Amino acid sequence: MAPVKLGYVGCGFMAQKVHIPNFLSISECDLVAIAEVRAELGQKVQDRYRVPKLYKDHLELAKDNEIEAVAVSADFALQGEIAKDLLSAGKCVFMEKPMAVSIKQAKSLLEAAKSANTKLMVGYMKRYDAGNELVKLNVTKFRETGELGDITYVRNHGFCGDWICNLDTPMESTNEVAPSGPRKVPEWLPADRVGSYLEELSSLKWRVYGSHLSRVESHTIVGMNIRRSIFSMVGSILGHRRYY
Repeated sequence: MAPVKLGYVGCGFMAQKVHIPNFLSISECDLVAIAEVRAELGQKVQDRYRVPKLYKDHLELAKDNEIEAVAVSADFALQGEIAKDLLSAGKCVFMEKPMAVSIKQAKSLLEAAKSANTKLMVGYMKRYDAGNELVKLNVTKFRETGELGDITYVRNHGFCGDWICNLDTPMESTNEVAPSGPRKVPEWLPADRVGSYLEELSSLKWRVYGSHLSRVESHTIVGMNIRRSIFSMVGSILGHRRYY
């Protein structure tokens, strides 16, 4: 099978530190283009990784018929719309979490994927974590043997410390302003409360994604739905903790 022709949208932290180097290491993947609205940064990343094509934005990249699939990492308020545009253009999409900032937006992405008969995948890497896979294996065995009775609840923890510790992948920088989308507020919110609402939203984003608390909690929050999809929870409690 020929390698998948891949495009990448966004040249920020996750792109440079995680995704682009990994995609380049996969023989089944051929990174043929990147898109970045910050022209200087885009050029630097293209030069460093020797990516054949550089586009000024995702809409320009979406017109490239050579590209079969696109990976996206961008501002939370933007990446859902970027992904929807790419899906509608007939590209399969792999995107960073979160896939959307509202239920309405999430549904629109699913509709776009179905309408264009394309695939959408959100980067919940913990689905493939060795600890989670071990739990799945053990739970399946215990359900088959019945030695623990009916298993009603399963939870596992993977404490890994600072997730960027020893992440020494080179990273290009720029003084160009990073793109960001408008922060959506509930329609019912009084105008004089918008400022405090956005302030609290920023604080929450930091607590969940950037603070030391997130080392423990962020994937617990995400993980509950993951584990619901992995396990059919029916009576007993099986605990598993993995430290690494």
